[in-house]
Amino acid sequence: MDQTLVKDMKEPTRDYEQLMDSLSENERIERVLADGKDVDVIDSNGLSPLHWRAGEGTEVDAVRLLLAHGANVNAIDKWGMAPLHYACGPRGSASMIDLLVTHGADIDAMDTYGHTPLYFASQNRRRELVDALLMHSADVNPARMQEGDTPLHCAAFWREADIVKALLRHGADAAALNASGETPLCSPVLWGNTEIVQIFLNHGVDSSVASKHGMTALHVASSGGHTNVVSMLLKHGVDVHAVNERGENALHTASQHGNLDVVRLLLAYGANANIVSKDGKTAMHWASKWGHTKIVETLSTQTLVSEVALKVFG
Repeated sequence: MDQTLVKDMKEPTRDYEQLMDSLSENERIERVLADGKDVDVIDSNGLSPLHWRAGEGTEVDAVRLLLAHGANVNAIDKWGMAPLHYACGPRGSASMIDLLVTHGADIDAMDTYGHTPLYFASQNRRRELVDALLMHSADVNPARMQEGDTPLHCAAFWREADIVKALLRHGADAAALNASGETPLCSPVLWGNTEIVQIFLNHGVDSSVASKHGMTALHVASSGGHTNVVSMLLKHGVDVHAVNERGENALHTASQHGNLDVVRLLLAYGANANIVSKDGKTAMHWASKWGHTKIVETLSTQTLVSEVALKVFG
């Protein structure tokens, strides 16, 4: 055999490369597949051409072509991610999701860490992708992943009010607990996001649920100094007397962090300034230790302050 021909078969000529560059994406795919290439060939990370194209929301025609040539719509990479996971990324599109699902993509496929496509769409803050997945009946309450967060936890964490509402409308469990014993309400309370807190309260969420450390939403909001959120929770009927695993009520945490307005609000709702924690401290102790004199003055006006609360912090 002519050695030049052998060389040309191993190394594409410049003319061939220029020809390929001049073709459209679909024409290049057609040429490669016509040459007998495996449509499911993978790279070092286990990604197939379908993985790569699915992540580009505008590449619907290319993906349709790959699927027409038998590409595995549920192929997984080294992280257990299917093309549908990639379609729910930053550059994904609803039309790509529709195409993959209608060709048999597992709508609730989980990667190695237990993340579903709906989780990815929520994490990437893509409302239109969430809607597309919900339209195809994605499970809004998938089995817990390692950290136990659900798509609703994720949407609440990223402060995506519209996604939170969409998930709740489709039956997302607002009382779901993650590995830390936190409900989806915890994040918006922590951030002081009144809009999302109100969404959860309107939905009827139990705001008294405590984390595995006994921290309620009221503890968290009081610690952060989020007066508006504290007010919302109190009006919703949260237990102002609830204590965490250290025996501290919300007044302890507000006093410790110097949140005077929160202290006043808690007292107005009947918070007990005389509660002694498991290590023998009252709210007055914490206010004294950290030099929050205004809070000390406010607490000192309360009646029946225990003797231990009047001692200098030691």
